[in-house]
Parts: sequence; C-alpha cells; structure tokens
Amino acid sequence: ILRDIYFITSIVSLLFLVITLFIFCYFRSLHCNRISIHKHLVVSFIIRFIVTIVMLEPVVFQHIEFSYLAVDLLCKIMRSFEKYTVLTNMYWMLVEGIYLHNNLVATVFSTEAPFKLFIFIGWIFPAIPTIAWAVAKELTNPSYCWHEYDNPDIKELNAKLNFILLTPLLIALALNLIFLINIIRVLVTKLRAKNTHESSRIKKAIRATIILLPLLGLTNLLFIYNPEDGGSLQMVYHVTNALIQGMQGKSRIVIFVFNSSYMPSLIGHFDTECAYGALK
Repeated sequence: ILRDIYFITSIVSLLFLVITLFIFCYFRSLHCNRISIHKHLVVSFIIRFIVTIVMLEPVVFQHIEFSYLAVDLLCKIMRSFEKYTVLTNMYWMLVEGIYLHNNLVATVFSTEAPFKLFIFIGWIFPAIPTIAWAVAKELTNPSYCWHEYDNPDIKELNAKLNFILLTPLLIALALNLIFLINIIRVLVTKLRAKNTHESSRIKKAIRATIILLPLLGLTNLLFIYNPEDGGSLQMVYHVTNALIQGMQGKSRIVIFVFNSSYMPSLIGHFDTECAYGALK
C-alpha cells in the first residue's frame, strides 16, 4: 500500500509542479531573482517525482523483468540518481533559505543573487556525496542492485554508508532551521516597531512560519525519528511520510502561487512587485 500511495501522490504532485512552472515561465511580471530560484526548486521537484514514478512503475504494475530492475547497471544508476534528486531538492530549499535570510535578515552577498554559487549549491554539490555513496556501495557490496539479501552484516554496513547522504541533508535542514528562527525573529521585531496589535503579530508570525516550514524543507524534521517497532506506530510513520512527501508538489503551488500577493495582482491585471507578499 505504501508504494501505491507514493506512486499516486507523486503523479498528482508532478501535475501541480508542471502547472507551477508554467505559471512562472508564462507571466513576465514574475521574472525576478526570487522566482528564478523558485523555478530551480520546482524543476528539482519535477525531476525527483519523475524518477520516483519511473522507479515505482515496474513494481506497481508488476513487470519487473521488462524494466530497469532487470539490468544491474541500470538499477544501480537509477538508485544513485534517485538519491541525487533528493539531495538537489533539499539543497535548492537551502538556497531558498539563504536568499530569504540574505534579503530579510543579514545582507552577506554584494550582489542580490549570486546564481553561480546557487547553481553550485543546488545542482553540483549534491553530486559529490551521491557519487561517494555509490562508489562505497559498489566497493563494499557489488551484488545485484546492491541488494542486502537479509545479510545482517551488509545491513549494518549500509546503515553506516547512508550517513554519507544523511549528513549533508541534516546540515541543510539545520541551516534552514536557523534561517527560519532568524527570519521570524526579524519579522516579529518589525511588527513590534509598527506598533501592531499583539494578536495580529502572533497571527502574522504563525502564518509566516506555516508558509516557510515546507518552503525550507523543515517538514522533513517530522520524519527524522523512525520508530521501527514493526507495529502500528511504524505503519503510521510510513503512511504519513508517504502522504506528506508525495504531496509536496501540491503544497508548493499553494505556497508559491495561490498564497502570495503576486497571483491576485496578475488576475487583476495590474503591476506587482516580485516580493514575499505572503510574509508582509
């Protein structure tokens, strides 16, 4: 049932993400640095969900013998590329955090958006731990598609090798958590300076937090701990994880488009600035 949930939600997310990318590319008034970063993040999600669908399709429709799973090299390449897409996804969310923090909290870059650096962080750097992980897997377990075959020694070794990928993911999450705390702190400080009513300040801070949590990938913190008790708690963990991870495309179109000030402006046919209207 879990693979079916992942498969269906990935298709739904992919459709929403394609719509989001079309909106960003079609409307010229949305062409700015922030939207360019959004585009890269959306593309990373699109690639991730395409890979997920391709990897799950042979299993869901039960024709493994006619798929990439039947070829050892292709299977290993697909597994490695899937890991890469997860990392690129998280690191483009880190770029979102860096850009937001630089513009709202502390200006670090002399230019507004150093895209060469952002491209390196989002697309190139994730390849380094991915290649390291794949090489380590091949050297330690050169079996078909790196299968464990219920070997406890291989399972223990694989758990250690997974830290090659887990460490950069946790670093990105930790940095974005720091960025979020700083951004909310600055937002509350500015609201106080405007003598905004206390209840209004709280509402705006909560709204900003709700918007930024998925944008910065911090919803992944909910799944750091896996109960692994083999019972109902673990099933709840996996089902919830599958639903939230699979529906990220839908949440992005809500955050990027329908929950921002620039979409009503487009519909109303008047100019709008490319700013974080949802946080105002």
